[in-house]
Amino acid sequence: MSEPDAALHAALTDAARLACDSAPGNPPAMNLAAARWGFATLFQAARFHTQRDLGPELLATIFADSGPSARDPATIFSVDLGLRHLPTITKWATASAADDPLIAHLTALGVAWPLSSVGMPGTAAADAEPLLMHPSLLTLYVDRIIATGDALRCRDPRIRLAVAAALGEHQSPLSRALLESPS
Repeated sequence: MSEPDAALHAALTDAARLACDSAPGNPPAMNLAAARWGFATLFQAARFHTQRDLGPELLATIFADSGPSARDPATIFSVDLGLRHLPTITKWATASAADDPLIAHLTALGVAWPLSSVGMPGTAAADAEPLLMHPSLLTLYVDRIIATGDALRCRDPRIRLAVAAALGEHQSPLSRALLESPS
C-alpha cells in the first residue's frame, strides 16, 4: 500500500471509529470502499459549490456515479461518514443560487442515500427500507428526523412508529406535528 493510500486508510478508519463511538447500539462495520466513495463525493460537492467555473458537463460526468450498488448496513453507514454533510452543502448551494445545477445532483444523491439526506428538500421519496434492517441505522435515522423536523419522512408508517417510540411520553406540540400524517 502506498503512503498516501495508507494515510487515507488510517483517516477513514479513524472517522469510522469516531462515528461508531457516537452511534446508537451496535453500528455496522466499515466498508472502506464505500467510505472512500462517500468522502470523495462530498469533496466533489464542495468543489463544485466553491468553483463555479467548472461547468455543467464536468458536473454531470462527476455525479453520474451514484455510488456503491449494495445498500447493506455496512455500505450505508460507511457512505454516510462523508455524505452526512450533504444537507449542509445543499443548503449552501441553494443559498448561493437557487437554480444551481449542482442542487439537482445533490438531491439525486439524497434520494439514493436516505440516511445522509434527512432534512434535505426534495428527498422525502427516499427508500428507507434498508435502514429498517439494522437497529442502529434506524435509530440514527429517527434521531435525525426528530432533530431536523423532517415530517415527510414519517409518511412511512414504520418510520412514524419508530419516531413515536423514540419520542415516548415526551411529545411536545412540535413533535406531535412531526407525527401527523404529512401530505
